[in-house]
Amino acid sequence: SQCVQVFDTNIKATPFLSISSYYYISHKTIRQLLNQIHNKASFQDVLKWLSLAEEFNELPVRGGEMIMNIEMSAQSRYSIESTFTGEYELDMSDPHLKAFLLLQAHLSRVNLPIADYVQDTVSVLDQSLRILQAYIDVASEKGYFSTAMTMIKALQCVKQGYWFEDDPVGILPGCDLKRQEDIEFNEQGFPIDESRSDSRLTLQKLGEMGYKQLVTTLNKYCSREEKKRCVDVCLKLPVLGD
Repeated sequence: SQCVQVFDTNIKATPFLSISSYYYISHKTIRQLLNQIHNKASFQDVLKWLSLAEEFNELPVRGGEMIMNIEMSAQSRYSIESTFTGEYELDMSDPHLKAFLLLQAHLSRVNLPIADYVQDTVSVLDQSLRILQAYIDVASEKGYFSTAMTMIKALQCVKQGYWFEDDPVGILPGCDLKRQEDIEFNEQGFPIDESRSDSRLTLQKLGEMGYKQLVTTLNKYCSREEKKRCVDVCLKLPVLGD
């Protein structure tokens, strides 16, 4: 696992052992990462490496879930077949494959097929942040700057439950771009002025608004229950100068 070096009768810890110990992860997790890590890894690679962590070995796969996993794979951005090719056995009862699907479902904020999957997702997320933090340290130790940045991006996405290209405004309470079926929008966000295609809400613009302007603007996009919470969050947004 490259966590120790042996010199005759002396054993010396490597930086990878320090990383494994600091984040309380198995040396086998470090091993599988070191066997696959490379520079300029894609987001798909990072999600794959995360799901292969030893910590997900005990994730339950119950009777009948294999069929649901196959259906989830077909509907996911990264299918099992396109991700785990060659070096990994494709068995839909494998807990690591299930973890890979649950991570994508979390980022897409989709409705899970059964309640057990909700609890399983919580279990996966409980482990994912510290595993990714360990991965970032490993990539940094290897000198893989591009891969480390992609892992940081994945860490942010898992923390927020959002894909990296999703509009940041959509993560505010009650402002989900993916579920605003009656509002015309694109990937640049909610329109402020319907007559101008370039007039779109951003976190910067929301942070610059006062209370009354926020209430007026968000009337169109938030339910009454969520609007107050959304306004409170927007009032606390940091506003950066030019």
